[in-house]
Amino acid sequence: MSATGCGRGRRCQICLPDDANALRALAYRHSKGAVIDGLKVQAALRRSDELGAAEAILSGWPVPVLPIKGADLMARGFEKGPALGAKLKELEAAWVASDFKMSREVLLTML
Repeated sequence: MSATGCGRGRRCQICLPDDANALRALAYRHSKGAVIDGLKVQAALRRSDELGAAEAILSGWPVPVLPIKGADLMARGFEKGPALGAKLKELEAAWVASDFKMSREVLLTML
């Protein structure tokens, strides 16, 4: 979610993705409510009907929880610290890119 041209006396344009996977990734990172609010602002600024389709994608979608934790990596030899955090972020990015379909087992094979 990004805003351009925002400031005193300026019109604000909010740029949100059009595809379902990108919308879910955005909702996972920023919350469904924030994304839906952004969609409403975007629809109002454009006076369009894009809101309905995007809101339908997100309304019944339960925000998932990353199926692995730092403890899983530590159990496989990672020590607490930046390397563990970086690997966890890498795995999370792959999971989000898979539209949240990668299982815990698949993610652990990526270690």
